[in-house]
Amino acid sequence: MIRTLLLVSAVSFVLAIGFFAGAFAVAGGPFNIDDHWNFHLSDWSSDEVDHHPPTVTKISLDLN
Repeated sequence: MIRTLLLVSAVSFVLAIGFFAGAFAVAGGPFNIDDHWNFHLSDWSSDEVDHHPPTVTKISLDLN
């Protein structure tokens, strides 16, 4: 059973590396995906983050 788990983990790791390599090959290098599922090429040194602070919703429990 341990051998089976090791085999499954090894195959999963190899597949993950292959899929990451394929994604880099298709997209042409480092990229990010925005909220609308669009690919954007980026640079290895770009550290820009689109931060949207959470909105605050007031909830009133007043039943009058």
